[in-house]
Amino acid sequence: MEAGLILRKLYAKEGVSDLEYIKWLQDIGLLAKGYFTQKQIKKELGVVYHTVVDWFNFCRELCFEVAINMSEQIGGPGEIVEVDESCFSERKYNRGRKRVSQQWVFGGIQRGTSKCFLVWVEKRDANT
Repeated sequence: MEAGLILRKLYAKEGVSDLEYIKWLQDIGLLAKGYFTQKQIKKELGVVYHTVVDWFNFCRELCFEVAINMSEQIGGPGEIVEVDESCFSERKYNRGRKRVSQQWVFGGIQRGTSKCFLVWVEKRDANT
């Protein structure tokens, strides 16, 4: 079976041509970049909202995996490195602000280049 056919069968409408499929992927890419809302993509593609959310989550997870796997040592004399932290968590029952689980991530990017790093950390404290 060709690579990608399973995802295509799961998420694309039945009988979608290759051209429509390419448009579908482009729209998901534009959604990921923030050009469209999920509701706009749902209306344009004629799919259920849940499908658009699944694709958006897939794209986000893919980008995160690439960032983790392609992390490299950055910086050096005269180089500026911007570092930030972020908390990845889930909301309890998808409601409210109570956090079920939290995972802290530190990341950095070297100015003027595309070099970056992303690191999971066990706990967020002064020693980290």
